[in-house]
Amino acid sequence: MARIIFEKRIPEALRRSVKFLTAGLVMLCLISTLLPTVNAAETEQKQPVTLNISQVIKSESPSDGSFTYRLTSKTASAPMPAAGNIFSVTGTDEMEIGDITFAAPGVYTYEISCVTNQAAGYTVDRQIYTIDIYAKNDLTAVVVIHTDAGKADEIYFEHIYEAAADPVKPTDTTTSKPDEPKDDYTKKFPLPITGGIGTVFFTAGGISIIGGALFLLFLGLRRKREKQQEAE
Repeated sequence: MARIIFEKRIPEALRRSVKFLTAGLVMLCLISTLLPTVNAAETEQKQPVTLNISQVIKSESPSDGSFTYRLTSKTASAPMPAAGNIFSVTGTDEMEIGDITFAAPGVYTYEISCVTNQAAGYTVDRQIYTIDIYAKNDLTAVVVIHTDAGKADEIYFEHIYEAAADPVKPTDTTTSKPDEPKDDYTKKFPLPITGGIGTVFFTAGGISIIGGALFLLFLGLRRKREKQQEAE
């Protein structure tokens, strides 16, 4: 009789063990779906946690524009970086935000965005990143970054700079008049041509006149002298 009871109890104990094991496996599956899985879009760090920000300025000419960012806590108990939650990056560069230390395990949510007003010549990247940090009891944390489009591999801001175009010079719409021809006074008052037969006649006539005047002067002086001699 005792042997029969023992043989009946063995299958009952096995059935209970199978039920407990099945329930345990189901619980493990549920827990695993709730815990984050580390992949390319998630990083696991030891505390304190740091966040890396990449800033790129696209421009055909060198530009060293500076932009300001703000890290905002979306969880009431979420700690903030020791250096503050507002920081600036100049030119194409990277910055590390931290340190962030979590006193208790849990899920902490943050947002980061560029808060610089519109700068002259720049198209500012207005992307908003959501950062979920899963703090664990073993002083490690899993960082998950995502946007409205899904998970992101990094916090990346790209600003575009376009230099102002050179001002266009106004074109002269007035019609220019052609240069008016100048009066040719040589045509109205012709000058004597030198070096020809006219020059010879002018020269000969001048010499004749001068010679005649000298001859008359000589005759006058001679007659005057003769009269003086006769008077004596």
